[in-house]
Amino acid sequence: MTSSSDARPKQYRVSSAASSHNIRISGSSSPQISCCVSCSCSTSSQSSSNTRHASSKFSQTGRPSDNGDNQDPDKGDRQQSIAAKKYLHAGRVVKGVRENLLCPICLDLFENAKNLPCGHAVCEECIGQWVTSKGGELTCPTCKERHSLPLNGVVGLATNFALNNLVTELKILDQEGLVSEVSDDKEQLPRTSTLGEETIESLVEKHAAIPQPRLSGQEAGIRLPAPWSGVPLAENSFLEKTTKKNFEDAKGSKTRMRVQLCDSDGTHLCGRRCDKVEATVLSPTNEKEKVSVSLMKRDGDYSFSFIPNKVGVHLVEAYLDGVPIRGSPLKILVHPSAKLDTTIVTPMHDPLDVVVHEGMIYATDDSKGGYLRTDWKGNWSYPSEDWFNEAVDSFGIDASNNRFYVTDPNKSCVFVYDVFGDCKNTFGKRVLKHPTGIAVSRERMIYVADSKLNTIEVFRPNFSHMSYMIAGGNADHCSLALLALNPAEDRLIAADEGTDCFKIFDVVKMKMVKMIKTRVQQAPAKPVGVAVDEDGNILVSVTFDPSRQRNTGGHNRRKGKKSAGAIITYNSEGYFLGKFGEDQLREPNGLCIAEDKVVVVDQGTRVRHCLQVYKL
Repeated sequence: MTSSSDARPKQYRVSSAASSHNIRISGSSSPQISCCVSCSCSTSSQSSSNTRHASSKFSQTGRPSDNGDNQDPDKGDRQQSIAAKKYLHAGRVVKGVRENLLCPICLDLFENAKNLPCGHAVCEECIGQWVTSKGGELTCPTCKERHSLPLNGVVGLATNFALNNLVTELKILDQEGLVSEVSDDKEQLPRTSTLGEETIESLVEKHAAIPQPRLSGQEAGIRLPAPWSGVPLAENSFLEKTTKKNFEDAKGSKTRMRVQLCDSDGTHLCGRRCDKVEATVLSPTNEKEKVSVSLMKRDGDYSFSFIPNKVGVHLVEAYLDGVPIRGSPLKILVHPSAKLDTTIVTPMHDPLDVVVHEGMIYATDDSKGGYLRTDWKGNWSYPSEDWFNEAVDSFGIDASNNRFYVTDPNKSCVFVYDVFGDCKNTFGKRVLKHPTGIAVSRERMIYVADSKLNTIEVFRPNFSHMSYMIAGGNADHCSLALLALNPAEDRLIAADEGTDCFKIFDVVKMKMVKMIKTRVQQAPAKPVGVAVDEDGNILVSVTFDPSRQRNTGGHNRRKGKKSAGAIITYNSEGYFLGKFGEDQLREPNGLCIAEDKVVVVDQGTRVRHCLQVYKL
C-alpha cells in the first residue's frame, strides 16, 4: 500500500502523488480506503517488485490477463472510469464522515466527545468553556435546549466512545495521506463515453482544470450555521485563534476569522485574489470600520482580522463585488480586558463606596466618619485637618458640582458636604428608613436606594422628595446596595445583595424593567458595587463562595478560600460579556470608572482595606 506525501486539505480528491498510477478503491461502507498501484504501461522490463504489485497483470482468479491482440481496447478505459468514480465516491464518503465528526462549537474534530441529554455531542473542553461563558448554565449549542449541569461539571457528562473511536480512525487515515481534496460538483466528473484512451493521469488533470463558476454576492455564501444572537466569539464558525480552543477574545487583542466561500449548492470555492472580497465591522457604539482581508493560499479561504477597541457584540459584514454575502453579518463578542495597575493602601476602617472627582479618589469610611480622599499614588488625607465626625456611619457616596452626597443608614438621611468637608445640608429623614446607595444625575436629580423599603427614592435638586420606584421581588429578601446611572439610556442600575442580582430601572417611566442574576460558574454571587462605562456597559463587583462553584473540568485554584471576588461585565441590556479580577479580589465592594481605569474597594486582601486600580 502506498500513501501520498501531500498534506491533506479538508475535502478529498486524487492526490498528486498518485497521478502516475492506476488507483483502485475498495467499495466499503466504512471510511477505510485501500488502494493498489501499477505502472500505466505493461512492458517486459518491469522489476520483480513492480510485478508483485501490478494488479493489472492478474485477474481476481489469479490467472494472467490477456496482453495480446484479443484484449478489448475499451475495457481499460471503462475500468479506469469505474476506478476513478469509486475513488471520488470514497473521498466523498470520508468527507461526509468528517463533517459528522466536527464539534459544533470549535468546528474541529471531537476531542473527548461528550453527549448532552438532548443527544448532541461536543468536545469536553469546548462545552466547559461554553458553560463558563454562559454564566454557568448548560445549553446545547446546536438546539439551544437547556439542561441541568452534573454536580461535578461537564466531566460528569456521558462520554461518546463511538465518536471518539471514529475520530481516532480518521486521524490515522489523515496521517497515511491516502486521499486528498475532492469536489462535490457532479459536472466535474467526465462521462465514460468521453474517456477514449485517456489514462487516469489525464482524467485527474482534466478534473482539476475545469474552471469554477463566476458568482455574484447573492449566489455565494459563508459556510456558517444560522446566525445566532449575542454569542461569544469562539462559538462562531471558522474562527482562528492563536491558542487552540481559546474562548476568550479581549478588547485590544487581534480578532481573526476564517471565511470559506461556497456556491449555492455548498461547493467550496478557492479564492485567487482579494480585490473582490471586502468586509466591515460595526462596533457596539455603531461605529463602522473596514476589516483587513487576506487570502489563505493553501486552501483558497479568506482571513478577516481587526483589533476591537470596544467591549461587546461586533457585527462583521462580508461583501463580494459590493453585494453582501449570504451568512453575514457575523456576530462576535469581545470580552473586557483589565489588568491590575496599582494598589492604594489607606488607613480605612470600613470602606464601602468610592467615587472619582476632579482627579481625586473619595471613599466612604467610618473611622472618622464621612469619607477620606487620596490621589492615585496613595497620598491620602481627610477633607480638613479638624475633620472628625464619629456620628456619621457612611455607606454610599457620589459627587456633583463640587458637592459630595453621603448616605447614613443609621441616621436615615443623606449628608451633603462641600470640597472642604463642611456639612452643608441633610435631607430625607422623613422619607428614608435605611438609605444605602446614591447616584446624582447631571441635572442634579438624586436617586437613593432604601434597603428596608425596597425602593429607589427620587429627590429634586432642592432636596425635596419627588417620587419613588419599587424595586420588585420579595421585599423581605431584597437588600438594595449601591447605585450607578447610565445617562445615555436614562437607566439606573442597582445592586441587590439579598437576591443575588442587579436591577435595571427606567428613570423616565419610573419603573424597574429588568433583573439579572449574578453568578460565577453557577455559584451565587452577591453584588455590592455597580458602575457604568462610557459605552453603557455595566460593571458589577461580586463576592462568592468558591466551594459552591460547579467545576467545569479545570482545577479550582480557589480551593480553601472562604470568599472570592470578581468584577463581572454586562452590556446595557444585561448580557454577560466577561469578568476580571478573580485572582486579586477577595471581598470587593463599591467601584467606579474614571476614563480607562476602574477603582475598586476591597476589604479582604492580605493588605486589609485597600483600593485596587485596574486599567482597561
